[in-house]
Amino acid sequence: MLGTNEWIKRIVERFIERSSEGSYSITNVQDLIKDFGYLVDSNFMKAWNELISKQIIFEIARASGKEFLLNTWGKTAEIREIFNKEPIPERAENVKPEKSYFEGLSEHYAITTENAWPNQGTYYFSTKEDDPSHWVVIFRSKPNKRPTRYDLGSIKDEDSRISKMWKVIVQVWHKNQKQPIYKKLAENKDQVTFGNNRQPAVAGFTIFVKFGWLQEVSRKGKQIFYNIIDEKSHQEILNGKIPICPRCGSPAPDHFCHYCDSPI
Repeated sequence: MLGTNEWIKRIVERFIERSSEGSYSITNVQDLIKDFGYLVDSNFMKAWNELISKQIIFEIARASGKEFLLNTWGKTAEIREIFNKEPIPERAENVKPEKSYFEGLSEHYAITTENAWPNQGTYYFSTKEDDPSHWVVIFRSKPNKRPTRYDLGSIKDEDSRISKMWKVIVQVWHKNQKQPIYKKLAENKDQVTFGNNRQPAVAGFTIFVKFGWLQEVSRKGKQIFYNIIDEKSHQEILNGKIPICPRCGSPAPDHFCHYCDSPI
């Protein structure tokens, strides 16, 4: 699965590649989706909507119907920055730690932070080969930097770090009257669990979004706001009512993994 930033780069590149005098337009986003074929995933629309909200791509009405245009005259600097940004998959591969760091682990996915190059960091998410509920996240910022390993423990263990993270997030959300929260609120609530830098929080929040327990609802500058959309599944995992997918480590209600789109 491609990250949102990578989709933003690919969409802008496609507009530029197929532009006519700097004003390539499309009348239907489905036409663009067809261009990318099987690569399209859920992050495509997130990227598309972000480009629309920032008016890098904007919609206009014509007599023949609506069109979407790349804003090459009003957003030149932003487009240049996107176009010149290092491809995220290539970066993730370039900074990926040596195989020894992944010994005994099953690798699942990697994400790269949204900071502009060269200040990006890449997180590699894995579970133990003999325990798919046990999460280990490895972070690296640059090829010459030593990777940092975060052993978050098993989501089936009430006393594990990952379980404690979730409990803190739920507590903060309730204290905030079930309104959207951001990572710093959880970090401030329990600095022992979340550590003294933002990396454990990024790892934990990312996993919970993948689980379908958290959902990004808005942004204010670099601050991302999340809502809890599934408060109950963690307790059901602890009670043995929800199994863990052996392939990807995700909770599988009704013995079906929605991430893998497959029964277990």
